[in-house]
Amino acid sequence: MEFGEGILPKLIFAFCDSPYIYQDNYTDTLGRLQEIFYSYKNDTLDEIPDDELIEFMKEQFDGPCQGSVDYLEDTALEGFARKTRFGFQDNWEEDDDEI
Repeated sequence: MEFGEGILPKLIFAFCDSPYIYQDNYTDTLGRLQEIFYSYKNDTLDEIPDDELIEFMKEQFDGPCQGSVDYLEDTALEGFARKTRFGFQDNWEEDDDEI
């Protein structure tokens, strides 16, 4: 349970300039990004700060995922969560090309 305004304002700010979010998909995309954020926050055992997870999500969404929320969730973040659970959070930036 989260008290306060939640993560949505940070997601809005981080993704506001994404070339893949348009007026017609804005609400749905942000809703999915919020769901994914909380899902992977749990999957990483809450060991990654919110801002780091959002930064990684944004980089992957605008980069290799090319705006695909499904690809972000199923591929990019799955590898990120796996590395975090096994203690490799310091190396995730080096392996971005592998995702």
